Amino acid sequence: MGVPPGTQPRPGRRERLAERLAPEGWEPCGHWSVLAYFKRPGSVTAGPGAEIDSPPEPGRRRYFLGARGALAIGVSLVVAVAAGLWSFPRLLEGSGGAAGWAGSAVGAVAGALVVTGVFRGAARLAAARRDRARD
Repeated sequence: MGVPPGTQPRPGRRERLAERLAPEGWEPCGHWSVLAYFKRPGSVTAGPGAEIDSPPEPGRRRYFLGARGALAIGVSLVVAVAAGLWSFPRLLEGSGGAAGWAGSAVGAVAGALVVTGVFRGAARLAAARRDRARD
C-alpha cells in the first residue's frame, strides 16, 4: 500500500543539505542537537586527487546561529532572568546584612568571569582549529 501521489512529505533540512552536498562527495554521518556532521569517504581513497578545486570562501560572520540555536539561547536567558528576579526579593528579605550582599556580589562576579572565560576559550579553540584547517 503506497502513499497517494502528491502527499509525499517534503524533505527536511538535513535531507536538503545532504542533497546539496552530495555532488561534491559529502555524505551525512551523524547529527547532534542542531548540528549535522558530514564526511567525504571518497577523499580517503582518492588521495590528493580528492582535493576540492575551488573551495568556497569562508563566511563573513564568525558565529553562525540558526533559529533553533538562537531560540535555545533565548530560552536560557529568560530562565536565568526569571531565576534572578525570583531570588532577588528573597535575598532582600533574608540577607545577612553586608556579608550577604558581599557574598552575592563576589559570587556574581566570579560566575560572570567563569562564563566569560569559557566562551573566550571556546572562541580561541575554534579559531585555532579553523586556522589549522586552512593551512
